[in-house]
Parts: sequence; structure tokens; C-alpha cells
Amino acid sequence: MGKEDTNVTLAFFDNVGILPHTDNGSIRAAEIVAESQKKGKALAATDALIAGVMLSNGCTSIVTRDSDFQRSAGMKVISY
Repeated sequence: MGKEDTNVTLAFFDNVGILPHTDNGSIRAAEIVAESQKKGKALAATDALIAGVMLSNGCTSIVTRDSDFQRSAGMKVISY
């Protein structure tokens, strides 16, 4: 990776916000895991935590290659 590529990457991440992990995010993650288990398609705890934090912060969609997020209630999955 050259210096120009590094600068572009750093500039990109300077504009990426970090969502706060709150109790509400953890509670929503637990609900997501319970819902997915009831459907017989358990969602990994890490994926549920990501979805729970996102949903509790008002996010409704995620861009990912991880098809597991399809099992997360309330998340629109944009695949690439």
C-alpha cells in the first residue's frame, strides 16, 4: 500500500462514526438471539451484538457479505 492509498484510507476512516454500545444494544442483541433460536436458525452472538447496537442506534440496514444478518429481525441487508 503506497502513501497515497494510506492517506485515502485514513481520510475515509476519519469520517466513519463509531456507534455507542449501550445496555439497550445488549438487550436488543439478546432479543435477536432468542428470536433466531425460536426459528431454529441461531445467529452468532457477535452478529447479534452488531445488529443490536445498530438497531438501538436507529440503523436499519447493513452492507455486508455475511448472509447471517438476514436472520436479524429489522435489518435490511445490502449484499456486495
